[in-house]
Amino acid sequence: MNAGRNHGKNKPAAVSQTEKEEKKSETHRAGQTPIGLAVPDTKQPLLLHACCAPCATHVIELLSRSYSVTALFYNPNIQPEEEYRQRLQAMHRLCRLTGTPLLVESSPVAVWDQWVRGLEDEPEQGRRCLQCFTGRLTYSVQTADRLGFP
Repeated sequence: MNAGRNHGKNKPAAVSQTEKEEKKSETHRAGQTPIGLAVPDTKQPLLLHACCAPCATHVIELLSRSYSVTALFYNPNIQPEEEYRQRLQAMHRLCRLTGTPLLVESSPVAVWDQWVRGLEDEPEQGRRCLQCFTGRLTYSVQTADRLGFP
């Protein structure tokens, strides 16, 4: 007879620590509770900056389990205009499919030019990228504050 298993007897089975960990792991694999995120009784609103649908897909899925997510599309760095329109259109599709509200904020490319002035010759993933991330995330924080997100 296997220790810790009830096998139909009336007395409760002892559950080993290993079995508890396996059960916990199965729960996470099943997607019932995201690892590392508490599930509050009511979902707190969260404004999420999204540069594009492929990057936002998994993040929206994960965060929506614990938060009431609104996606923010604010990307004055995306050029040319056709690329910007394609990314925005994909974000609209993603948000329709997931039921996620989408807030679209725009600025002229000149805003991005100002952020990266003097860094034009920087390589990809260099200081210019850091400036661009900083500019978009700073705007996102200001927008969240302006709209009353916690």
